[in-house]
Amino acid sequence: MKQKPVKIRYRIPKNYSVRHAILDILLDIGENLPLFETPYMRMKKSWRRLRGAPPPERWRYNRAMRYLERAGQVGLTKKGDKLFVELTRKGKLNALLGKLARDFPKRKEWDRKWRIMIWDIPEDSRSQRNSIRWFVRNLGFYQLQQSVFITPHTLPYSAVQYLEESGLIKYIRLMRVDQMDNQNLLLKHFDLKAPGS
Repeated sequence: MKQKPVKIRYRIPKNYSVRHAILDILLDIGENLPLFETPYMRMKKSWRRLRGAPPPERWRYNRAMRYLERAGQVGLTKKGDKLFVELTRKGKLNALLGKLARDFPKRKEWDRKWRIMIWDIPEDSRSQRNSIRWFVRNLGFYQLQQSVFITPHTLPYSAVQYLEESGLIKYIRLMRVDQMDNQNLLLKHFDLKAPGS
């Protein structure tokens, strides 16, 4: 009897490239890269752990690394015959944004608490204001007032890391509240059930 071919399902996120993998590896390992292991070797191991996913070819890795270097997201330093890779601030922010997009929001049962983010940014830091606004809108926050946004989802650690690394955290206050007046609009917006129902 002929068996049906087994369909392999990859757990690699959609639109996940070798560049994303390099940034993720460098973000995760930081300074903890084992002796004699390169980011490429680490990537091959990670790829193997994904159900049947073939590791990327070396040329793809090299091309992605050159792209990241030109984009200012990694720094390459040669000492003797060894090449050292370092994640730049820009690369770290990009890696954190990618991680954040995968981490938030993961639908869990609502804990009946609202997370509110407010900020007050001086007029001479307009680009910072735009960065924060972009950040909260991409996370799916709802705008309550000019600089007040709300979500029912817990902020993942990668969000806090991004805010700290980008320097935006100094302008922001985060709150967790149990009740909101007239929260029916919010419940409808986030497709949540009213408490007690």
